[in-house]
Amino acid sequence: MVLQESTILQGRYNIQRVLGEAGPIDITYLATDNQDDKDVIIREYFPIALAEREENDSCKALEPDAYAYGLAEYELEGNALQRLAHPNITPCTDQFNENETIYRVSERLIGISLRAYLRQSGGKVSEDAALDLIWPIMEGLESGHQFGLVHGSLSETSVFFDRGKTPKLFNFHAARLFTAQLTGNIKEVRVKGFSPPEIKSDREQIGSWSDVYSVAALIYYMMTGRALPTVIYPSHHERLL
Repeated sequence: MVLQESTILQGRYNIQRVLGEAGPIDITYLATDNQDDKDVIIREYFPIALAEREENDSCKALEPDAYAYGLAEYELEGNALQRLAHPNITPCTDQFNENETIYRVSERLIGISLRAYLRQSGGKVSEDAALDLIWPIMEGLESGHQFGLVHGSLSETSVFFDRGKTPKLFNFHAARLFTAQLTGNIKEVRVKGFSPPEIKSDREQIGSWSDVYSVAALIYYMMTGRALPTVIYPSHHERLL
């Protein structure tokens, strides 16, 4: 299903290995940019429920209409990310079509996640420290919102401290949410304790306010060391303490 080691994309990017497990919507690879002689992260649009891999590495759509919808959303999101320049957002450096799908290239960060940072800090931080940590991320989110982007997957693992100093936000993932809504794979992309309840609804319910919920959940996590209870439907709010 995944691209094999040493696969070359665009005559430039040499696939090293898959990072983590293949997700329901896309696959993340560590690759080498032979042109600039550096490691990069490449995300391949490959919705498991909608496509299969052919021998020539092309993606064959099993449900053409749904596959095309997700592909278009993924491409639009990547185009916006390439125009977005903010010191607290991981830059998207390239995007291209190949193998009947689309690939998104971003900078490889060296450092630790917010989860690891909190572990080093005893599991939680003060309110002042939490606000100091989240403020640059909020500014990055605001910049993305101005381009019509929604992150959609904000959590303790999507915030990264590049070389231990600058907090940066990984990518934006609303295209994954929209495709997951269409395929019924919302459970696979929901981040427990951080995703807002509206992600289970239709696309029109997701917006910048969805990231505001996740920011608040992240602040709570940083101050308490615990994630909020998972909220699936808005009516569940009545039963939350």
